[in-house]
Amino acid sequence: MRNATRRVFSSLLIGWLLFGMVGCGPQWKKKFVRKRAKEAPIAQPILELQPDMKAVLPAADRYREHYAFWKSWHSELLLSLGQIQKRDQRYLAGSLNELRAMQALLTGEPSDKMKIILLEMSEIQQQFTNASPAWHPSSSIRTQLERIERQVNREFQYSKVKKSLVADPAQDSEAR
Repeated sequence: MRNATRRVFSSLLIGWLLFGMVGCGPQWKKKFVRKRAKEAPIAQPILELQPDMKAVLPAADRYREHYAFWKSWHSELLLSLGQIQKRDQRYLAGSLNELRAMQALLTGEPSDKMKIILLEMSEIQQQFTNASPAWHPSSSIRTQLERIERQVNREFQYSKVKKSLVADPAQDSEAR
């Protein structure tokens, strides 16, 4: 009987050691791992764009918007002038584009005055473009940009040019 007890005990000990060394094999892990439930796909709306439909702002609102953007571009240009050449060129190009958009909305004398300012700004842009990488803008360029800023602020505010804005096609069709 002693022999039988030893055999049972030794077989249990060997089984326990084998199980301890092997550990939880992949077949045991699968049993205890909980998988997440798969989420159902969310229905996505289908958008159909209509190319003939576009938002049309009145000329007055567009002019005010371009004027505000111009002020932002131009003030940033004056603040950072001479620090980083690429940034100066980007600010100058943004300012010039907004002035062109404002000029496109003007008629008569204000449009002619804006052409003169655009020519000056284009000359400054040429100087920036043709400059060497080590170039630093002269004080005359800063003075010229400050003068242009004062002139645009004085002569091209919406309240001063609202009578010279182009007629809106939407307003023309409503008047008929």
